[in-house]
Amino acid sequence: MSRTISIRGNFMVNLVLVIVLLSGAIMATTGFFARWTMEKMTAEMISQMLTGTQRELDHFFLTMTQNLLVVESWGEAGLLRLDEPENLNRIFAPVIRRIPEVKSIILADLDGREHMLLNVGDHWLNRQTWPNKWGTQSLRLEWTNHDAHPMESWRKLDYDARTRPWFQGAARRWEEYRDVVPPPDIEKWICWTEPYIFFTTKDPGITASIPFRDPEGTTHIVGFDVLLSDISRYTMEMRVSEHAMVFVLTDGDHRIIGLPRHERYTDPDARKEALLKSVDQLSEEGPGQILRTCLTAAKGQEGPSRFRVLGQLWWGRVQPFDLAQGSRFLMGMAVPESDVLGEMSRMWAWITLITTGVLAVALWRAVVLARKLSRPVEDLVEESNRISLGNLDPGPAIESNVTEVRQLAIAHDRMRTGLQTLMKLEDDLKIAHQIQQNTLPKSLPQIAGFDIAAYCEPAEATGGDTYDVIGYRPAPNGRIVLISDGPAERAVLFLADATGHGVGPALLVTQVRAMLRMAIRMNPNLEEVVREINEQVTADLERGRFVTAWLGDLNAEDRTLTSLSLGQAPLIRYDSENDRFIVMEADAMPFGILPKLQIKPISPIPMKPGDLFAVLSDGMIDSFDRDRNEFGLDRTLSLLSANRHLSAAGILAELRKAVNAFTGEIPATDDSTAIIIKCTGR
Repeated sequence: MSRTISIRGNFMVNLVLVIVLLSGAIMATTGFFARWTMEKMTAEMISQMLTGTQRELDHFFLTMTQNLLVVESWGEAGLLRLDEPENLNRIFAPVIRRIPEVKSIILADLDGREHMLLNVGDHWLNRQTWPNKWGTQSLRLEWTNHDAHPMESWRKLDYDARTRPWFQGAARRWEEYRDVVPPPDIEKWICWTEPYIFFTTKDPGITASIPFRDPEGTTHIVGFDVLLSDISRYTMEMRVSEHAMVFVLTDGDHRIIGLPRHERYTDPDARKEALLKSVDQLSEEGPGQILRTCLTAAKGQEGPSRFRVLGQLWWGRVQPFDLAQGSRFLMGMAVPESDVLGEMSRMWAWITLITTGVLAVALWRAVVLARKLSRPVEDLVEESNRISLGNLDPGPAIESNVTEVRQLAIAHDRMRTGLQTLMKLEDDLKIAHQIQQNTLPKSLPQIAGFDIAAYCEPAEATGGDTYDVIGYRPAPNGRIVLISDGPAERAVLFLADATGHGVGPALLVTQVRAMLRMAIRMNPNLEEVVREINEQVTADLERGRFVTAWLGDLNAEDRTLTSLSLGQAPLIRYDSENDRFIVMEADAMPFGILPKLQIKPISPIPMKPGDLFAVLSDGMIDSFDRDRNEFGLDRTLSLLSANRHLSAAGILAELRKAVNAFTGEIPATDDSTAIIIKCTGR
């Protein structure tokens, strides 16, 4: 008969054996693999942090670029006029509030006339110069958030915008690209200056500027000023380890534009003094010597390099960061080896001590742990099984004096409560989703001679996009009768996109849709309806939020489409008679920016058999694939051209299919909405 052993004895014997073998393996291999592990960890850590730094900087500068392009489009639409300074301040102030990194916005023309709006805390400064007319005199307006009444003064100022780097760089881009056919990607017009000292605040920074031509043919340049201290905020807040340094330099002369985290730069004056200095100009001791040695060691190296400075071993890496066409920075990181490895002797002593201690107390702890852990753990397993079956009612209390077991029991109860809350939240989101979907037309009115298709797909449970197709006809009593299904003489088509996505924007666009339907019942004139809705939306919205929208009035009798776009662009029209696509820009600013809209006169567009008109939200055209390539306008036009013979629903289906194939499994980051109108002539 074989000899038996108790569970407790079996547990103790096997535990001791495992500990002895594991301790010996650890002690035998630690010294051999310590260096390899340290190098691997350092290389991986530096690579990950540099990737994260680049991602943060990409997002930082992409925000500038996108908003600069928006302001440039307002200028091309004739909304930025130097002879209307109050209107410029109303337009620029929300942009500065929405993007804290933009400290000032400047606008100038080739005649040297300039308008600058600067924000410092709650203080606002408006400077206007015109050397050709005012000479060295400049007009200054100053106010605060608490006192909006500006103080006006004239000051002598030897300043000409045409001599500044931001103006000259954008002017060169204008000369380089304005005669290129076809025109290049609009982002190539953007010019980022080399870091320099701002004229007004004397702070170091860089400026992004872009030229544009207004409807009157006058060339302007608009720019965003960004402080280098804001870039340093990103690098100084990155805590890789206790003493690691992340920094950003200019490519050629290695001037500092992103300071590393160091006690020397906790003082704002010290940071300001160090910015724009080359690493050779920094002090001999401290971060200056570390950065210089890191640059020397990293030269010609693809991966991290090891170097000694200030009596300590460091690891560092430097790699290029391309900001825009012709603009390149260097990103770098330096990490003390002791931060990664620690003190090898202390680590070895701790390993030996822990191994010996575990061997000494293993038997005693095995008995205690077996008794203390087995029963409550079994109870917790049983509770987990109940929860997995959907039973969220509280079970019997778990009795244990072991802290971790108690914490696990508390976590079980919190998980149970959290699951109940999540289930309720999920139900609420389903209701919100259902409510928003119910506002979308379940069927479209029939307009003789036209084929219409539309769809809306939110990026989350609820979205900031919506659309509507409102059929109507005049009634004998002078009122307007809305037709949701069946034949209609005319129809108002509507597509809206609120900033952001989720429950808030969903409520906003649903409110605008409701206002539109109410306004159509009273008066279907597009321009009057738009002005009324904009006044209400502007009064309701907080600053920095707006709604882009497109409205169209489709007339079956004379077969025309009246199009009015408020910041919603591009609009795509296909002229079948001349077999060409026409890309149309917005007619006015979005809802919610200015209380009074300036709308250019609009004329009905004659629609002939085979003509198309497509309105797409940016969730479709601006969708990205895995490699961050944009679907873009060119792909959209090619797809519409290839499928123009299909019905409106067929064209929309092919467009959705192409966008889904392009993005693959990448989750949508924005809502997608589209309206397709095709003239059938029948």
